[in-house]
Amino acid sequence: MVIGEPKNPRCFKNISMFPSKYTINAKAWMTSEIFLRFLREFEAKMGIAARKVLLFVDRCVAHPPDVSFLRNVKVIFLPPNCTSHLQPSDLGIIHALKVKCRTALALNLMDQSKPGSQQSSQLNLNILQAMNLIMYLWREVSAETIKNCFTKADSVKMRWQLL
Repeated sequence: MVIGEPKNPRCFKNISMFPSKYTINAKAWMTSEIFLRFLREFEAKMGIAARKVLLFVDRCVAHPPDVSFLRNVKVIFLPPNCTSHLQPSDLGIIHALKVKCRTALALNLMDQSKPGSQQSSQLNLNILQAMNLIMYLWREVSAETIKNCFTKADSVKMRWQLL
């Protein structure tokens, strides 16, 4: 899901399929309302697909603790104040995605600066292009990377419990 400020970005004109869900907020922040709407939609999608999934979330104020309405999605709330210690996303998943993103953007800029290129040496992405890029690059983050980050989070958790 992408949370943006503009209600109807110009780049969305005549677009019927989006790479991800787009919703708005005046500050482009997650809110309880947006999160609950996301959970309900995700729950319905998993129900239609006959899937049971785990969803790990931090204890952000936008993540309401009562999710008893879920049947196909089990929400695991991470302990408070453990952001950089236990969250698999902070133990390498976000980094892997950012590295891929920076590499793609740098390659794009290098292509633009080749002799004969008529584009500026400044990269300007609209929201739709950014959504497409992130969705493409997310698929490039390997399952092995994600697995390793969960393994690392589990070993960090065990070390913290031993202290």
